This record gives sequence, C-alpha cells and structure tokens, in this order.
Amino acid sequence: MSCVVEGGGGPCGACKFLRRKCVKGCVFAPYFDSDQGATHFTAVHRVFRASNASKLLLRISPHRRLDAVVTLCYEALAKCITDSILSSPATPLFESSVHMKCDAKKLVAKRNVKAKRTAAYEGKKRMHCWQKSKQED
Repeated sequence: MSCVVEGGGGPCGACKFLRRKCVKGCVFAPYFDSDQGATHFTAVHRVFRASNASKLLLRISPHRRLDAVVTLCYEALAKCITDSILSSPATPLFESSVHMKCDAKKLVAKRNVKAKRTAAYEGKKRMHCWQKSKQED
C-alpha cells in the first residue's frame, strides 16, 4: 500500500529521492512533501544518511519530531554549504544555498558598515556636544 502525502499525490520527498515505495508508516512522509521535500532530504541524506535520520526520528516523541526535522535540514544545509566535498555545484539546491550564504554575508557586511558609521556619527556628535559645553564654560 502506497503512502500519499498530504497536499499532493505520490511518495514523500525522502522516498522519491531514495527511489523506493513510500509505505503507510513512513517516518519521513509528514515532514518531506513530494514537491520540495526531495530537495531538502538530499542534504539530510548526504550529511546524516537516511538510516541514521530515520533512527533519530523514531527515538524522538512524535510531537517533537518536526523540530528535529527542521534542525536536521538546517544543519545539513549549513554543512553542505561550508563543506566543498559534500556540496555539488551542479545541484540547484546547493547553488541557491550558496547564493543565500553570499546574500547573508553581504547583509552582515552592510550591517557592520552601518553600525560603524552610526558609532562614528554618535562619537562626533558627543565630541561636538562636549566641545560646545567646554566653550560655554
């Protein structure tokens, strides 16, 4: 009997990636949909392997599994971005992740520049107020 994921027809993203039949009690089905789930599961599988991820999810209580899956995906994507061996330039997931990382670095750099400018402005403002108060004395 095939497992049909909510919101779509066909196997879950994990079973689609692993090219296996998605059974009714599939531990990945609620968390990896058939559309974009395979993309996220690719990173999880490359870093943690499917059997380790399923063992981990089965040990966790069902109401906490979503947090675990989100954490697994986040850590796997971070590892694939930083580790050149795990990432593959041909994979669109990792290309978009690299672009997201570059965008994040640009935002951090802009924020740092803005913070430095603000600090410099505040410093000049304080110096001006201090000089003004000295002149009045």
